[in-house]
Amino acid sequence: MIFNDYWKAAAIVFPILFLTPILGAKLMDFLDEKFLYRIPKRYKIWGIILLTIGVEAILTYVTAKNTGWPFLDAQFSIGFLVLILLVFMQMNEHTGKQYANVDNRVYGDGKETYAVSVFRLEVNPVALGAIIYFAVGVILSLIVYL
Repeated sequence: MIFNDYWKAAAIVFPILFLTPILGAKLMDFLDEKFLYRIPKRYKIWGIILLTIGVEAILTYVTAKNTGWPFLDAQFSIGFLVLILLVFMQMNEHTGKQYANVDNRVYGDGKETYAVSVFRLEVNPVALGAIIYFAVGVILSLIVYL
């Protein structure tokens, strides 16, 4: 199996984690400018939600097949991990803005760069797809295991 060596696994996983959002944003901008500008916004949002659920389902299938877990266990685990990843990414962005305020007050001109605020989860189409996938996983787990 390819992931027996941890260095090989890290060399594959880390570029995927860092390049996927960047390349995905570039690809979506290109597709939106060239092909998708005629499609109404609500259809685009539903398409992103369904694409997110589809990617998580494929990731769940691959995980279940490679680990030997039941599909339902893998679905719960993958749904939870992707949801937590999205929350941590948004929390990291929020914290970075707070640090930018502190740095600008101490080392800069003293003005606030960003407004100080309490962290709130921004529900975008990707986060909504992850929430739906995780909720379905929890409900199915409760039905099957209880």
